[in-house]
Amino acid sequence: MTPYTHRIIRHGPKNPVQEHNTGQEAGLDPARLHLIDEYVHRLSPLYRGKRVAVHGGSLPRAYQTGERIQAILCSQGVDVGFSIDDLLSPFVGEQGRINLMPARFPRLWGEAQKEGNPDKEDAGLQAWVETGVDTNFDGDGITLREIAYRIGKHILRSIEEYRQGNTLHRISVSHSGFIEPWVYLVLQAREQMVHCFP
Repeated sequence: MTPYTHRIIRHGPKNPVQEHNTGQEAGLDPARLHLIDEYVHRLSPLYRGKRVAVHGGSLPRAYQTGERIQAILCSQGVDVGFSIDDLLSPFVGEQGRINLMPARFPRLWGEAQKEGNPDKEDAGLQAWVETGVDTNFDGDGITLREIAYRIGKHILRSIEEYRQGNTLHRISVSHSGFIEPWVYLVLQAREQMVHCFP
């Protein structure tokens, strides 16, 4: 059996920071679309002869990235489908990022990002980690650990489906506010395991 892949990737680069305060949701930067194209062209040989599902998140730049990935893979002869749903939507429902995440977290992220590099989102993640991955602000939403757990559970479920004969490989495009806490906690758990089982 071909090794299963479920790639989880951040949306493409945002448009210039001076355009972000126009009342519009930030979209993709037209001047840097080639970065998405180059990435997908490197991936496409890995998917030839396979079936692929591309999931673009509900955020405009996430589904724009997903659509672009799907178009390029199709042009390379890959059997690929596309759907607009969020990485979390299979198990938290529509608008999960708004309903489940405490309202304070997006504000913390945004405030930290103003101080950080606009092309990176590490300042937002740092602010969240310093606040605490188990903080839910008195029940105002689920914790970052719970969000990361649900992403991991979704990936495990897709691996199990593949083992049972669903030969669909997946590419999920989402926001760093989902992906980075998950990666951080996976790496933290791995580090703890290394110390426990050298």
